[in-house]
Amino acid sequence: MGISVLGPTFEDLAANVHKNISDISYIFIGRAAGYIGGSLIGGILFELMNPHILLGISILLTAFGMYAIPFCKQALLLAGIMSFVGMSMGALDTGKASRELNASVYQKMKLLSEF
Repeated sequence: MGISVLGPTFEDLAANVHKNISDISYIFIGRAAGYIGGSLIGGILFELMNPHILLGISILLTAFGMYAIPFCKQALLLAGIMSFVGMSMGALDTGKASRELNASVYQKMKLLSEF
């Protein structure tokens, strides 16, 4: 849901920061760059720290960022918060995929060890 919320609210966000839609299209780039950075940093952190705590923190940061977006009155602040949300979503998706992969490999190894 966090990824798809920008499209339907794009006109309202543009009106909120008193800009044209074409003038704030860079918030898509900010979110994508944040997502890539969050995926990279999240991958490293999930190897070093407790993944359950990091998943919880990522969810909370995403929620706080999504809550703050409608209150942005400046375009650069909006782009910054969108980049922050992208980072937390990138880390969240990377951690989720890592946990699913680990669970899948563990189950297959458990099945193989029974034979």
